[in-house]
Amino acid sequence: MRKGVSPIIATVLLIAITVSLAFIIFSSGKEFLTQLSPPPNCEGVVFEAGIYETADGYVLEINNQGNEDIEGFSLIIKDELKGETDLEAINFIVEKGQSISKEINFEYNILGK
Repeated sequence: MRKGVSPIIATVLLIAITVSLAFIIFSSGKEFLTQLSPPPNCEGVVFEAGIYETADGYVLEINNQGNEDIEGFSLIIKDELKGETDLEAINFIVEKGQSISKEINFEYNILGK
C-alpha cells in the first residue's frame, strides 16, 4: 500500500498556491497598467477663482491666466457644524486668457442660510 498526502491537505495546498499566484499576477499587472497611463500635465493651467454671494445667490468668477482651456470645475463644500462634505460639479469651458462670471445654484443651503 502506498502512502500519500490526504485529499484535504492536497486541496488546501492547491488553493493556497492558486491564491498566491493570483496575488502575484494582480500585483504585477497593476504596476503595468499604471505605467500605461501617464500622469496629467498641468503646467499650462494657471487660474484665479472666487465665489461671491449676491442678493440672488452665488457667482463663480474665474480668470484663466494659463495657456490651456479649462473645462469643468468641482467644488468641495464643507459644513463644519454638521460635519458634512459634498462635491458639486460645475460644467462650462473657460478659454485661455478669458475671464468668466457664472451664477451657480446649490441644491441645499450653505452655512445654514
